[in-house]
Amino acid sequence: VSTYSEGTVSDPVRLDIEEVWEGSVEPAGVSYYSFEVPERGDVECSVTGLTGLAELYNYGNDYSYNNWISGSEGDELDFQISAAEKGEIIYFSVNDIKDNYSNGERFYIDITINPLLDSSGVIMMNNYRNNPEILKDGKNRIKVSGNDIRYFLYRKKDNGNISIHIENCDSDSEIFSFLTAENSIYSSLGEFEQVDGKKIINLEGIEAGGEIYFYLMRKEGLRNKKITVTVE
Repeated sequence: VSTYSEGTVSDPVRLDIEEVWEGSVEPAGVSYYSFEVPERGDVECSVTGLTGLAELYNYGNDYSYNNWISGSEGDELDFQISAAEKGEIIYFSVNDIKDNYSNGERFYIDITINPLLDSSGVIMMNNYRNNPEILKDGKNRIKVSGNDIRYFLYRKKDNGNISIHIENCDSDSEIFSFLTAENSIYSSLGEFEQVDGKKIINLEGIEAGGEIYFYLMRKEGLRNKKITVTVE
């Protein structure tokens, strides 16, 4: 299969964070890529499908590709950026490692993001700290309305795993973002998945005393309803 290098330092390939890109790099060549962060969050970029060895270099915001921040080598490549800001342009390259069997590489680039509060959202911390809905073990039935932001807190009593299920929620109208707060620094532990009409998140290895926060935003004009949040 023929391969060719993509993009240049001055004109890298601009990737869509919502689509998997089928890329390539020629023998001993370099391909250049960039993408824009759509919302504040933890970003992960993975390169898979390689048949040989290659290198990936993450240059962060350095559009000159002179100073790489992190890198990986092998037949599966990735890098992560914590709390990337909305609108940031991230640059990275994929370099083929030429050997006796190398004809270049074809691969898949997948970029995902775990959303966090935006910069102004950190002001919401007082809402989390002072007036969250305290969740107990088992079922919690809670009334919500349109144009409403509701904050939730669960305190882990002992070491172990947690499963949180949210029922009676409309995935098209309600947005759940998950985060934890420690020393006023927010970091993502994952995101809710839609399973059989429920929003579900499973967390492993949470320490006793850990505080789990998330929030619910509903669009304006939605009717009042009751949701059920089950903590197991």
